[in-house]
Amino acid sequence: MSYVPSSAEFVAYVNYDACFEASGNYSLFGRDPLLEIYSPPFVVYPKSIEYEIAINLPASAGSKELSPTVNVVKIEPEELKSLEDALESATVVRRMTYGSYTIFDLLVRHKERETQLVSASLTVADGHILLAEGTGTKSLLTEILDTANHEPSQFFSQASARTALYAAGGTNNEYLALFIATFPTQVQGASIAMKTVRTTSNSVTSQIAFSFGSQDKAKNQYQAVKSLYTGGSDYWILDDYVVVTFHYDMSKLGEQIRGL
Repeated sequence: MSYVPSSAEFVAYVNYDACFEASGNYSLFGRDPLLEIYSPPFVVYPKSIEYEIAINLPASAGSKELSPTVNVVKIEPEELKSLEDALESATVVRRMTYGSYTIFDLLVRHKERETQLVSASLTVADGHILLAEGTGTKSLLTEILDTANHEPSQFFSQASARTALYAAGGTNNEYLALFIATFPTQVQGASIAMKTVRTTSNSVTSQIAFSFGSQDKAKNQYQAVKSLYTGGSDYWILDDYVVVTFHYDMSKLGEQIRGL
């Protein structure tokens, strides 16, 4: 998670490899390409992805996009090498050097965002594809690259983020998916919401933790959380968090890795 800056408003991490292994369902993410690059032509299918992180950043002043997104995708080394070779040999692709990295201007289609071909900035860093859709998005990639090289600016360098991860049951890094929201959710007064998705005994466990800043506020919002998130197996207060646990059949994994 070194690519996630402390300013992130929403983060979605999904480990494709772990989901495939847990479910045995290799069509869990569909069979269509997750990412298509128009020129040089290159396609990334879900089966080639180890994990993906979607990072929503605060909108800059005057920006038309409310919450710009950077996708960080880890794919198989052989495919990544093919992409690097194709980008390096492309003669009509605009590029910019940033330190030891090269950022390319491309036309892409990203399945999860259901876009047509759109302009995007893309770079390859330490075995990952970093992609930001839209014009003028190079600065988003440079922010992510700077974050990866400067630990104090990373999201999980913050004590509040580490505590939220503990409350959401993700401290052993055994989760299949992780979702973080630092903007207001449907739970009034929550300053951060974090959800982990794990597998236990051939079933799916989702645990959601809401931070309210103090234990008194958490106690005041306990019933509100319980009424909004019905069907949980356990509800409890942990310091300033209200925590909810759900258990599902493995067939529900696809639903649980879609978000908060």
